[in-house]
Amino acid sequence: MLAYHLAIQGPGNGAAILRAVRKAASAARFDHVTGLFAYVTESGAKLLLDALDEVMPRWRTAKKRWLVSLDFGRTEPEALRLLCALDNSAVFVPHAAEVLARRLKPFVCFHPKSLLLHTARGLGRGPVGLVVGSANLTFSGLSIGHEHAIALASHGKLTSDERRKLKLLLEESGHMDRLFREASRVDKALIAKYAKLRPTRIGSEDDTPHVKRLTQGRPELRISHAADLATASRLWVDIDYVVENRGRGVPGNQIDLQRGTRVFFGLPAKQVARNTPLGNVVIRYRGAKNVCHMRFGNNFMDKLNLPVPGVDGPARYDQSTLLFKRRPDGTFDLEVGSRSSINKWKKVSHEQGTLYRMRGGREFGIFS
Repeated sequence: MLAYHLAIQGPGNGAAILRAVRKAASAARFDHVTGLFAYVTESGAKLLLDALDEVMPRWRTAKKRWLVSLDFGRTEPEALRLLCALDNSAVFVPHAAEVLARRLKPFVCFHPKSLLLHTARGLGRGPVGLVVGSANLTFSGLSIGHEHAIALASHGKLTSDERRKLKLLLEESGHMDRLFREASRVDKALIAKYAKLRPTRIGSEDDTPHVKRLTQGRPELRISHAADLATASRLWVDIDYVVENRGRGVPGNQIDLQRGTRVFFGLPAKQVARNTPLGNVVIRYRGAKNVCHMRFGNNFMDKLNLPVPGVDGPARYDQSTLLFKRRPDGTFDLEVGSRSSINKWKKVSHEQGTLYRMRGGREFGIFS
């Protein structure tokens, strides 16, 4: 069958491009990856590679080829080194000699943003995954910025009409192969020459506080999950036992969350020592604001203090499922789920591929 998906990304629907990539890449056991991108940043490449490694069983041994431009110096040399260092990977630059000779100002810009996946049978002769849209291979492009993409996956037996449509869609693929044949393969010498010509200060769509908060330092969780959490509009979590932190026999208000969940609440993703304060989170319950403290606990979990039960919050938090909804002003609405709403939240997370389980068995998830 042929499955199509339209991804429209922006505030309120973050990481839509990343989800489209996962959906296409997990449709079959692909072992060939082709990427054509105008501009690539190191953090964007790391994000894509982490997502593909997570969902593609044959990622490590897959044959990989990349066609990336040096136009205007917007691609980072570190990104080229990263792609070159992958197993079974080759990186190419279109019109490299011309662009370098013209000090990175091309006669004709190279501007594709496409990811293609197939098997050794060849493009169009077996399963195909395709993501084509507006996003460069940057952290912002894949998860934060206003972008759109069409994702397609073919798997299983196709009808004659589906085969015809797929053939029409891929009939120009020979032109893509010609681009690779005519391009220059990237090596250490080419990267060195490019790095020397590249301006020392050049703007990037990843040069923002939001991206740096998620990528600087050693992250607490894999980078693709950090992108998911940081851009989701809603987080839900099953709560079982709540420690009696307010005294024996008094309902507690301190819940344990999966380590790294802090990034959903706008806090940095970097690793910290146990029992380190992470910051404050403003949580609204029934319209009232509460400043709540978050820290990384001795049990290696993110601990969040919630509005006091029976005073500023609900009667109790144990044996419930809580939903946190991001507001435009950076605060979060808190809701205690009913049976029907909990089922709805979990269904949406399952459909988006963002339903998780903690080591102890508790479920949590995000969605936009």
